[in-house]
Amino acid sequence: MSERVEKIIQQLERLPALPDAARSVLGASDGNDGVIAAITADPELADRAAALLGCTDINDAMVRRGFAAVRAATLTAAVVGNLGNSDTAKTLWQHSLAVACAAEKLAEKLPDIDTADAFLAGALHDLGKLALEKLLPKAYQRVIEATELARTDIAEIEHKILGLDHHDLGKRLAEHWQMPAAVRDAAWLHNNDATGDLKVLDDQTDHAPLIRLITLADRIVRDQHLGYSGNHDFTTKRRALLAAAHIPEADADALALELLEVIGDRAAALGIDDNTDGDLYQRALLRANDELGHVSDQLASRNQKLSARTTYFEALAAFNDKLIPDAPRHTVLKAIGAAASQLIGCDTAAAFTVCPGYSTGDVLLLDRAGDTLQTNTLHVPAGDESPYPALPDEDLKQGAPPILSVGDELEWALAPVSPRLGGPGRWWVPLVAEGQVVGGLVWGAGDDEADRLAALSDEVRGLAQTFAIALRMAQVRDEARDASEQLAETARRLQNAQDDALRAKTLMALGQVAAGAAHEMNNPLMVISGRSQLLFQQLKTRDPNNAVKAKLIFEQSQKLSEMISQLMEFAQPPKATRQATSVGDLLKLAFAATQPLIEAGLWQKRTVDTALGEVPAVNVDPHHIADAVAEVLANALQHTPDGGTVTVTASHDAASERVILAIADNGSGMSEQVKQHACDPFFSAKPAGRRRGMGLAKALRRVDAIGGWLKIESRPDQGTRVSILLPATDEPAIAVEAMAKAG
Repeated sequence: MSERVEKIIQQLERLPALPDAARSVLGASDGNDGVIAAITADPELADRAAALLGCTDINDAMVRRGFAAVRAATLTAAVVGNLGNSDTAKTLWQHSLAVACAAEKLAEKLPDIDTADAFLAGALHDLGKLALEKLLPKAYQRVIEATELARTDIAEIEHKILGLDHHDLGKRLAEHWQMPAAVRDAAWLHNNDATGDLKVLDDQTDHAPLIRLITLADRIVRDQHLGYSGNHDFTTKRRALLAAAHIPEADADALALELLEVIGDRAAALGIDDNTDGDLYQRALLRANDELGHVSDQLASRNQKLSARTTYFEALAAFNDKLIPDAPRHTVLKAIGAAASQLIGCDTAAAFTVCPGYSTGDVLLLDRAGDTLQTNTLHVPAGDESPYPALPDEDLKQGAPPILSVGDELEWALAPVSPRLGGPGRWWVPLVAEGQVVGGLVWGAGDDEADRLAALSDEVRGLAQTFAIALRMAQVRDEARDASEQLAETARRLQNAQDDALRAKTLMALGQVAAGAAHEMNNPLMVISGRSQLLFQQLKTRDPNNAVKAKLIFEQSQKLSEMISQLMEFAQPPKATRQATSVGDLLKLAFAATQPLIEAGLWQKRTVDTALGEVPAVNVDPHHIADAVAEVLANALQHTPDGGTVTVTASHDAASERVILAIADNGSGMSEQVKQHACDPFFSAKPAGRRRGMGLAKALRRVDAIGGWLKIESRPDQGTRVSILLPATDEPAIAVEAMAKAG
């Protein structure tokens, strides 16, 4: 037992003791002369007891009503005298007196319950309330106010505020005054039906039938709003109470109609109501109207909540209808905006999101029908902190507050759509998932928006949590997709790097082989060339036939010397002198380098289309790269049939900062094996009368030397495309002619 409860119980000693007359009837078993003398010794108490029984004096009451009735009236009048001074006490006593009269009338129809006992138990059943009001008037007034506000059983409020209820205190006071056991149990156990099973009383008291009768009488009086009981919450149905007390419903209805007439004179006799029966009726009617008003308010509140919940489920259904499996962010945002507009009741709403850790996001402006009015990409302000307004940790754990006013912190997200939201102010609902804000919903409204939507706060919060989960799932899918794409891109770059490294290694090995071979062949070739030339000079006059053969040896050795020079150039390409050069100048040099093909008539029999577009200058050695382009162009012209087309295009890849020069033909194309070896030195796909096979090998070495890249795409009978990737530069191009003069 708490210290506070103990102190309240100890204060029972402060209550006035019962008058001698009351104590005398408590100890008597009949109306002997000593008891009558003790009652008449207290004239005021005697007069009240007699008037309560409708008699002229105690002697008359003893004769007409009997000792049991006199005892009940005397004890009731005595307790009223001790606990019935304040206005609040009078209203409590009016209720108790009405219960006493109702119990007495009902007991007349039950052979096992004495009417006097029923009256006394009914009169004192709320003894605990009267004691609390007497001992703690201010505190008990707060109990009454809280009860009226909560519209519940006053015992619950008593426990919350005081630590105990009137049932327990009534039992203690009945024991303190040595009241009959039936009175004690009635004060303690009336309305003790929280489980709805009235039979539990049989295990708690020997007076269960009487207490069931008191509970029924209390219910009848409460329905008539006579006096004040503080009980707004009956857990057991009236029909069950009637059945438990063995009272026909018709008898209860008849009693309800005559109660006001029964209690009028008795209330006046006890001094708890000096007004007329009409006034009692008027006050009961006022209480009934007040109760009806509360019930009406509760129904209106429930209807409002029901309407809100209906709107919530409609919005939730609309949201689910617009979602598809594995929906992307835009689809989820669209569903959020449409559903929220329906719940909140706004014409337009904006839904936005930024994945955690990303610098960009999306915002969609939608109307109530779910149609997209505007779509924008968001750019998150720079900084390590979250771009969203800070929310308390508790809100992040339990879900954000349902409706918040928008400050400047969200301007980065609202700027694109705010002019079309309408309303003087901006409101938003944060969407929180995994303890962090993942997006939000914004709309325009006045300053009273939070008050307007107060009744929908639970629904808004619930819908926001659903939105947040769906949005976060879409974000996770997008993050997984981005990670997969990044992984694929990394793998591709790694493969390219490995291919480049392998190609570089192969070229280096080929260069070393070529350098060694050229060196070893050069000395014998010089001997052959010199001796054949000398032999030709000696024989050209003496032996013309052999002189021709000597000249042929010399000419072939010169061709072999040229091949060795080309091989040496492949092994050790000349050092590049890089300058900012326009692509147009590169092509002019390349076209000029194909002069032998022009003389052979290849240009005249083929179409060469050029589309350069707007591309920046390239940082290359113009003569070396022009040579490389010329080799590729010559290869395309030679493999394109008469009437065919060679296309030369230039484009800029800003991401890699490279210019892509592409030369495509609609010729015979290459097989996969030919394509793999096309850049190998001395490789040619022509079986007889073939060229030396150094053109593409030379082009590759020239492009590699300036950090470029040459790529061949070809399929048999579908032509060939050779892409040369050259490093771009933002420096102004220098004319090739000027460089040539300077050189």
